[in-house]
Amino acid sequence: SAQAQLAPERAAKNDDGEKQVEQLVNHAEP
Repeated sequence: SAQAQLAPERAAKNDDGEKQVEQLVNHAEP
């Protein structure tokens, strides 16, 4: 995901966590 470039440590935890972060980013950055 694009978020993985910004927060690799979060993406590294698990795909579910990364997807949740992506959803938050989608709301913050349309």
